[in-house]
Amino acid sequence: MNYKDESCHDQLVIALIKNLNTLNRIDLFTSIFGLPHPDNLERATRRKLFDIELTFNNLSCIIETKVDSDEGNRWGKDKVWQTERIAQASNGLGYLKPSKFFFFITYGTSEYYGKTPSYKNGPASSIFKHIKLDDMITLLQASLVLPLENRPKYEQWLEAMLREQNKRMQALEMLKTFSSFRRHYLQVHQDIDFPHNRLTFCAPELAFPLLFGLAEYWNSTPALHEQFGRVLLYPVSRMSPPVHDSILNFWEMWSAGKPLIGKNLLADQGSLYFEINEDFNLNLKLESETLS
Repeated sequence: MNYKDESCHDQLVIALIKNLNTLNRIDLFTSIFGLPHPDNLERATRRKLFDIELTFNNLSCIIETKVDSDEGNRWGKDKVWQTERIAQASNGLGYLKPSKFFFFITYGTSEYYGKTPSYKNGPASSIFKHIKLDDMITLLQASLVLPLENRPKYEQWLEAMLREQNKRMQALEMLKTFSSFRRHYLQVHQDIDFPHNRLTFCAPELAFPLLFGLAEYWNSTPALHEQFGRVLLYPVSRMSPPVHDSILNFWEMWSAGKPLIGKNLLADQGSLYFEINEDFNLNLKLESETLS
């Protein structure tokens, strides 16, 4: 399967729910997703407004799926996040049951992208429940005990998710190894940075889990965030190579227009953040323009 393709995950979720319903084991799904026991499944399909609709006799589930993509409208002028827009629009959809439950499933680096004003990861809308990679692994492992149809496709799906999970667990050790290689390479090359026409290393799946831990620690430590403001972790797309840069932004300092740390930075209206780019250089960015 193409792990980065969100529609692949959606098709597998739909097929799995249909299988579990046929086997009268929909309880495996409801226990992980925190749902009341639903009646018989009426419909499991993809939708245009959101990714998956699961409608039972007594309730509907609205699911938005992300792998590495950001939740829509981070930079939109109307400041309405994608999950907030889905929640609002779903109230007028007659094919959904009055009892609605909203879920935000993340399979990749999307799990770590922070949102304002909460400075937490997951969906921006509080109506949505965050279903993480570990939750989906637990659901699939429990389901594979059953005689599922087309079992090999679920086994392949589980194998792909376990690889992603293992990369997160091994991220720190892998980056330590890369750091040693990087220092040695630059010493031999007699340079301070990788020559981009010779060598490129792109691994946002290693950067985001580690930076997320740093952001969580910073935002939960008053001695840090009360003095300098809370930080926000988010992606910025690059054209070449086509991977996300990791942005760890002193967001409250940025939005207040006070990029001051110590006595070495000038007081200027603008943005202040760290950018961890594709070869893991740490760049301090001080911009004179703010977002409109």
